[in-house]
Amino acid sequence: MRGPKVIMLKAVGALILADYSAEPLGYKGPLALVRLCGVPLVLRCLYVLKSAGVSEVVLVAGPYLEQLSAFLGDGSELGLFISYARDVREALSLLPRGELIIAPVGMVASESFIRLLLAEEGDLVAFSGGEPLGVIKLGWGVLEEVLADGLTGLRSLASSLAGDGKARVLDVGSVLVQERHLKRALRPMCIIVRDKASWLEAKRALVFRTQKGLHFTSYLNKPVEDRVVYHISEHGAVSPNAITVLGNLLAFSIVPLFIMGYFLPASILAYLVGIIDGLDGKLARARGFLTKLGHIEHSFDMLFEQTWYLSFVAGLYLSLGTWWLPILGAAFLVLDSFVRHVYMQFKDTMGVALTAYSDLDRAFARIDGRRNIYVLYMIVCSALEAPVYALYAMCAHAFITAAFYVVRAVKHMREADRASGVLAWMDMARRAPRLDKIR
Repeated sequence: MRGPKVIMLKAVGALILADYSAEPLGYKGPLALVRLCGVPLVLRCLYVLKSAGVSEVVLVAGPYLEQLSAFLGDGSELGLFISYARDVREALSLLPRGELIIAPVGMVASESFIRLLLAEEGDLVAFSGGEPLGVIKLGWGVLEEVLADGLTGLRSLASSLAGDGKARVLDVGSVLVQERHLKRALRPMCIIVRDKASWLEAKRALVFRTQKGLHFTSYLNKPVEDRVVYHISEHGAVSPNAITVLGNLLAFSIVPLFIMGYFLPASILAYLVGIIDGLDGKLARARGFLTKLGHIEHSFDMLFEQTWYLSFVAGLYLSLGTWWLPILGAAFLVLDSFVRHVYMQFKDTMGVALTAYSDLDRAFARIDGRRNIYVLYMIVCSALEAPVYALYAMCAHAFITAAFYVVRAVKHMREADRASGVLAWMDMARRAPRLDKIR
């Protein structure tokens, strides 16, 4: 098995066979307009191709040409050049003369799968588990030869090309690709939706791949979050932004409970809000559209989290009246804010999350100090009627986290400076001979 690799982009054209009927899934009309997690299959297919660098697409729409062209137009709204053809022979004259990706409109793939096809040289047929997927990369001239021989189904064509040695087999199941937005290496995903069984398989795979967090508490929440996302993803009225707003409204409603000393119900509700907070990102990833605006949600997360911590400390002080509690609370807030700033500075500078930079960093990220573990401390200690011990544990965990990450960040950034050669320049500048002044 090949290890994790980062795939570069290369622009090619695409031929998408969109003349399939939706009858096997129980609908009238084209398969292209069947929704998966609330998104039509044709949009999923086009979006992943565009994200991987494909700019020209020809849709072989058959009897659905008018319906699909009315929906998609010429693609300018989507940043694509889309042409339409009744059949593959007509499509050939519309395709750019270069490398082409040929796929059915039911292709539900990760961007890493398309990038992998583009990164490999020559003509390729994608296989998984020894079976052809029906996704092919061919040169324009080879496609012309195939059409002259008579184009059959994509899977049988893939088997034929591989068997005749005209195309190499790319076994996507044997490759790990670094999915940076998920902070781990995964096998590229490609499932062809043809019927209800493959539709369900694709939906389960999409929801499974929404997991982003590495922390052990993220995996505690995963079964609940995945089940909720699985059910709400088909409802277009439920958007990630709506979930974000709901989560924030609920988050700030908990603050009075902390201040009034109702620590156990407040901390349990806080943990539930944390689960709701995980739904917006997962829903966006299941639907396949990640926006830059969505990242501002993390700033609102920090706002209500810090408000929770402050109100928790205020509640402890009002309940116990101990003078040093505000000082300890302030120390915790400073440490937590410092850790967040180290994260941000490292990612802005290095282009990779600190928690995913090395195996050791990924291992520590499973147990580092963050909201869910701090709220668990509140729940356990409040249930034991000793909530002040939660603050002790939170401070200790935040200090260990801050110390670990600042040491690791300094180490990685120092190594990057050494690799870039800037340290050698600095050293030579320091060792340069000094001239004596003219007296």
